[in-house]
Amino acid sequence: MLASIRHSLLASFVCLAASTNIVAQTQSPATVPASLVGTYDLTYDSINPGASFANGDKVTVVVGSDNSFCINGESLTSPVLLNGNPAEAVWFNTPANVAYALSNLTGSFNEINVLSASLAFYGQLKGSKVSDSTTCSTASAPATPTPATAELINQVFSVAETKLPEFFPGGAITLTFENYTYRFYPQTAIYLAISDGSVFLLGGAFGEAIVNAGPVSTVLATLETYPTPSTGGTVTPPTTGLDLWNLSISGSFSSAFIQNIAFTGITVSDIPAPDLNDTNAINSEINTSLAGVASGISSISITVINNSASQRTFDVRFNATLTGLGAVTYNLRYDYTR
Repeated sequence: MLASIRHSLLASFVCLAASTNIVAQTQSPATVPASLVGTYDLTYDSINPGASFANGDKVTVVVGSDNSFCINGESLTSPVLLNGNPAEAVWFNTPANVAYALSNLTGSFNEINVLSASLAFYGQLKGSKVSDSTTCSTASAPATPTPATAELINQVFSVAETKLPEFFPGGAITLTFENYTYRFYPQTAIYLAISDGSVFLLGGAFGEAIVNAGPVSTVLATLETYPTPSTGGTVTPPTTGLDLWNLSISGSFSSAFIQNIAFTGITVSDIPAPDLNDTNAINSEINTSLAGVASGISSISITVINNSASQRTFDVRFNATLTGLGAVTYNLRYDYTR
């Protein structure tokens, strides 16, 4: 998973070429080898929010000899190989915005990667095969989480700002990114986000790791128990002393199957900028922002373009491995301005 929504944004950018050019990817039928047919008892390892599983959930998967894929009672068919990658069979459940990539067809079982239908990485199902049974039982099918309505989402923001203005001072605007609806409070450097019916916190007093505060209904009920601060005076939000910048990232993406796909990138407001004199800090930032999305990051090459009081710009080139695409090369430009 990523260490912050900022990292989530950056990691999603890395997947942008794959997700926005999905129609350009080649697909061919996949055949599951007999050695991988059977029943698996797996545990979900959450990397990025968005999946219907919670971290640590126990999940039963049945891989059929007819190339079917049954996960907690829901059966999918017609797996594909993406871009000729022989190692993973991918089943798509487009209406549910999810895909499952079984690895490794050319060897033994490794894991099942859980992705969005556009191949954004959510997490992994890890464990082992427990039997050769191919019976798909619906008894353990999980309930589909109910997404929060716009009214409930606005209520979370409103109640949080009313009850806890020291963390969530008023005036922030509501933004969306992929499956997140969120507000960022620059005075406290805190993100408050809602995704798939759950509330997430990060930054400031909540630290640099995403905190899952629980379902929207539970969070609202808890917030309502807090006293409303006195209206006799003005609440002054705490200052953080953070030096905040606006970040723009652009670049190109190449793999053995997709060459030099250019894209304009993304823009993120009000985030700290790294010290461009500290190469180790930049390397750490890149690895942290891409954790769980691209693995095997190597050959990082950094070129500082501008390092002034109002602009910090650097180019970075690196190799990595991306689910469904194999080896990839990125050429990115990070441009911080204020």
